[in-house]
Amino acid sequence: MLEVKGCLDQSCDGLTFKDITGTYNVVDNPNGYGIANVILGPSGFDTYELRLWDPSNNYYSETPVPTVVLDLLTLVPPPDSQGFYSWDYIASQIGVSEILDGAWFWEVIGVKDADEYRTQGFGVFINILRAKMDAKLKAWDPTCPCKKGCQDIGELYSQFLVLEAGGTCDSNSVGDVIKWLSNKLKNCC
Repeated sequence: MLEVKGCLDQSCDGLTFKDITGTYNVVDNPNGYGIANVILGPSGFDTYELRLWDPSNNYYSETPVPTVVLDLLTLVPPPDSQGFYSWDYIASQIGVSEILDGAWFWEVIGVKDADEYRTQGFGVFINILRAKMDAKLKAWDPTCPCKKGCQDIGELYSQFLVLEAGGTCDSNSVGDVIKWLSNKLKNCC
């Protein structure tokens, strides 16, 4: 049976949703797109939507209302060499002025003949924090000790790299870690 899979990543000025369901293969991907699973690719759905919740919008509320709903069938890209499909959006295309740092929740719902195929997850977006970190790193001299009461940018950068590498899988703590690092950056030498 078809199992839709996806991931959400931040780009320089927007975001990318990637359908990583892949092509059917009896051994390696029995839940992929193909004749055995009826649907040959995203275009085979009657409807195929991406729902996004930005960090300021609570996905876990009693009645979660997405920040934006995107019709993925409007323009289905060709698959890449792995059979994956990627949709790229800039901030203005999803109705926001900037891509906020934090956990962006997403849900994809494909419908074919009244059967629903769903998957969901979240992406950690940190481009605003990265710009602040980069600005502090430009002036950093690792041979010069920090003044009393100041935060060492080298240590903060290593903590940033842990966050960037997916150091937290708890979506609720992502925002807290970003706020903590942002506050610590204010006290850098």
